[in-house]
Amino acid sequence: MKKFLLLEVTMAMLACLAGRAASAGDPLDHWQQLNADAAPLPTQAIGYGQGKFLGLNNQHELLASTNALQWTVTKTFLSNEFPNALAFADGLWVLGGNILDGGVFLLTSADGATWNSASVLGEPPGFFNLGKIRHTSEGWKTLSSPGLSGNSDWLLQSQDGRTWTWSQADDSGEARGVVFSNGSWLETPLSCGERIWPWETISEGFRIGIIIGGCSSGPDTRFAISTDGLTWVERYVGQEVSNFTLSNGRLIVISSIGSVLQSDPLLSVEQNRPGNLVIRRAAGIPVVVESSEDLQQWHTVTNLPLGDAVQKFADPTAESSTAQFYRARTP
Repeated sequence: MKKFLLLEVTMAMLACLAGRAASAGDPLDHWQQLNADAAPLPTQAIGYGQGKFLGLNNQHELLASTNALQWTVTKTFLSNEFPNALAFADGLWVLGGNILDGGVFLLTSADGATWNSASVLGEPPGFFNLGKIRHTSEGWKTLSSPGLSGNSDWLLQSQDGRTWTWSQADDSGEARGVVFSNGSWLETPLSCGERIWPWETISEGFRIGIIIGGCSSGPDTRFAISTDGLTWVERYVGQEVSNFTLSNGRLIVISSIGSVLQSDPLLSVEQNRPGNLVIRRAAGIPVVVESSEDLQQWHTVTNLPLGDAVQKFADPTAESSTAQFYRARTP
């Protein structure tokens, strides 16, 4: 499912912040730690929807938070259940994990509080580890990697998130398994046996993933970004990155060692005088700058292609307008 980043500002709102964007640099270079060593914390998975966060830890617990700062336990799973994935889309939460005897389980919820078992039709041979759950233009999908060598990947798919079917994953394509139209979280070989798993498209020209494995002396799992899906750049946000989600235009990243970090807004625009704009964009992603005199009708002022994280722009029509509002969005 395509993410859409948008920010609107007026001339007066940010006039006092003149020059701040130019000195701040790339939003992905600025992170705030949200937790203060307070337990419980999500370490396995995190998702955002309906104005709240849900998370999973390695103590068989489902956590909830309204601000990613304070978390409470809302559900405890059986000792033989190992939840490790969750997602929210189209008014539905989907949660999944592994069972000790080798099976998988999937739950759904309309509010993140009351959960019902999803129907999983069929069963592949062998033991499989449930992967990251994602909602795409083709429905819900999650890749299950083999727990034993010699087994192939299998894909769980669902149109409504409540009834799932197994199918054997295809080994063709740029990534092992199925390449999704709105981004992929399947395994992509890199150097030294490294893999991007999972990764997904946040907006056009902007992908986020987690590097696992490899031969470096650093952490086993690292945060990475790409603007073409092929070349990835490591971005430091702490050790043992395990999962991430997008919330109100910011990235929220968690680690397996118990930390929650928040990025600066991935897209922002400031104005130091009428028509003089400073656009700050994560990894220099392409953006569209629009203007309006009434906040109803919007007109494209310029299209900024992939480039510098901080871009200055002067609107040539600003002097002839009595009032001008601006917003920046991804294409």
